[in-house]
Amino acid sequence: MSTFTEKVPPDRGKRKDIDGHQHPPSKTKKKESAFKIAALIVKGLKDISKIQMSKTLKVHLPNAKIENILKSQTNLFTIQAQDVHTFNQLLTNFPKTAFSTDPNNIAIYIPRTIRQVFETEKIAFLKHVDQEITDKEIEEALFESNFAFEKVQRIMLKKDNRSTKSVKIIFSDRSNRDTLVRSGLNIGFLKFQAERALPSNKPLQCFRCWGYGHTSKYCHREELCRKCAEHHSSTTCSNQLIKCANCSLAHEANNVNCPKHVEQKEKIQKTFDEYIVTPSNNLRS
Repeated sequence: MSTFTEKVPPDRGKRKDIDGHQHPPSKTKKKESAFKIAALIVKGLKDISKIQMSKTLKVHLPNAKIENILKSQTNLFTIQAQDVHTFNQLLTNFPKTAFSTDPNNIAIYIPRTIRQVFETEKIAFLKHVDQEITDKEIEEALFESNFAFEKVQRIMLKKDNRSTKSVKIIFSDRSNRDTLVRSGLNIGFLKFQAERALPSNKPLQCFRCWGYGHTSKYCHREELCRKCAEHHSSTTCSNQLIKCANCSLAHEANNVNCPKHVEQKEKIQKTFDEYIVTPSNNLRS
């Protein structure tokens, strides 16, 4: 379970693959907003009010600093921590046993879109790195410069599996990533610049019902045609009428200009903008 950190960890930690990002546009500076702690979601609690949640957390986490607690109609609680210490407390020590609900049915987590922000914050792309420079040489250069990182990966072109001059580096935290972006990396007598990765605001779309927010693997809805929105597979469609399953306009359901697609994209971007974080030395716990 990931938590916020303020210091560079002494070791490299566990390796993991991280996706859902995009290269930032070259020579474009992104304006950073004020730091905001991510909200946490609690699910699995039934017949518990916001007042009861507040009182329970007061008893079991007396030093926690919580800005607000919200409850949805589907019994999901949203808890907004005021500082990093409280965020970590809630994420790791939430008092599941203090409620009448089976603790195994209670889960506390960061929303998926926010997790993507946190994960992407650790990624940078080393630019214009000649193909003859190996991943091992890059790793050695990172070690020599005292960077804490998890993985080095040369970016490949999917079309013909050809390597590019961009190298993806997953660091142990944002602080290491930001340092590389500021300083660049020396490999031998050569110096290479790096750019931050940006989270992708591409909406998650199901290829079965063409709705948003889930994949076909977890879809429980009836299959709809991408082309005409009727109840059959897109591969067998012979209908001349084009109709979107989401907005009913005359385009296919995966059209990026669909009002519903644009709406979902703007919603994700708004979430990213709300939780974009400043360099870790501005964190206060």
